[in-house]
Amino acid sequence: MSAQSIIQTLQQLVDLHRELNKMAQEKTEAIKAEELKSLSSLLVQERKLVVAIERLENVRQSDVHAFLREKGVQNGTALLSECIQYASENVRTELTSLGAELREEIMSLKERNELNQQLIYQSLQFVNLNLNLMLPENESYTYDRPQDPEGARKPSKSLFDSKA
Repeated sequence: MSAQSIIQTLQQLVDLHRELNKMAQEKTEAIKAEELKSLSSLLVQERKLVVAIERLENVRQSDVHAFLREKGVQNGTALLSECIQYASENVRTELTSLGAELREEIMSLKERNELNQQLIYQSLQFVNLNLNLMLPENESYTYDRPQDPEGARKPSKSLFDSKA
């Protein structure tokens, strides 16, 4: 397995993560504008991208394993750093730069998703507050007869005694 296939897979992963980042920014705008239809369509598109990223990650791992086996490493993990260690100089620089790009995109995506999560949480708090304001209160400010501790009323004696 050549290092070029690993480089191509990494480039595709970077591109997909960029697209996912762009989609996360669109999600932020949809959350701010309270556009639920566009938000749900973005979520569907996002799921498709995540599935594609998972597939590419599996391809990358198998490519790295094949590359390491080619270099004589038997028990290697599918880490890019291990692959860089056994690569030639020109491939090493390209793998390093692509790895840094991918890490940068992932960190940016993580930050954007945390922001989206906070925005959704604040929106839910606002909705909850409005619901609580609209619902009637259970407490009554007038006098009520206190309930018996057993929860049932004692039978009262009737004025008419049927035994007589």
